[in-house]
Amino acid sequence: MGIWRLAHEKLTINKKGGGLGLRDFYGFILAVLGKQGWQFLSSPEAMVSKIFKAKYFPGGTFWMLL
Repeated sequence: MGIWRLAHEKLTINKKGGGLGLRDFYGFILAVLGKQGWQFLSSPEAMVSKIFKAKYFPGGTFWMLL
């Protein structure tokens, strides 16, 4: 196990346990991306969905990423 992983585990321990109480950002970012993806799929007529589709998926759909 690398030194970065040890440091990361120590930082994400809650304050009562002796850590800094930082959030696990990998899980947080994954949840935010999942929520945004759901918004694209459930409301494709929304302005933000149209903008992201035009910029990132001009010839396809969001499903191409999966």
